[in-house]
Amino acid sequence: MIKNLNFDIFSKFKDFEKIKNSDDVGIFLFVNGKNYLLGKFSKNYSLFSILNELIELYKNIEINDEIEISEDIIEKLEIGTYIKNGEIFKMKPSSDFQNFEIDYRIEILCGNDTAQVYIKNPIELDFKKIMESFKNCQLNLNPIMLNIKCNSTSIILFKDGKALIKEKDISEHKARSIYEKIIFVNYFHKHFQ
Repeated sequence: MIKNLNFDIFSKFKDFEKIKNSDDVGIFLFVNGKNYLLGKFSKNYSLFSILNELIELYKNIEINDEIEISEDIIEKLEIGTYIKNGEIFKMKPSSDFQNFEIDYRIEILCGNDTAQVYIKNPIELDFKKIMESFKNCQLNLNPIMLNIKCNSTSIILFKDGKALIKEKDISEHKARSIYEKIIFVNYFHKHFQ
């Protein structure tokens, strides 16, 4: 079993443009709680063809997203297909792959279970859209930041994209997963709805 298979949205989309050989294949896994989308793509298929499914998946974000995927399932999945609720669906072919990226880094602060997200070029966060995806959490909004408390995870977001993520024994991997979900929701609500 592959536990917590990670799909780094931004770096993978950026790397995708570099694919020259049509046989090169990428595997994606978008996880939200117990729900997930798992699929295989090549440069002939666009992840943007499943935007509706991705946005639906992230409407109410669940922070704790432990999941196991068997290598057998990944091996048998055809290129240009994805799994949703146990069923296999086809992705649409794409001749021009749209792309987005964000340049950021994460640093685990010493001794206080906090990850700090530094962003190279500021982005504009739509706090209202983000709040819609966290409506089951405690939310505290002021003009410069949004504080989100979900179970044992606390997230402070600043308007320019910087963030603090607090959780016991937080790792860079977990902080990245949480942060990219937030940016994903912000980006797609802004550009595709």
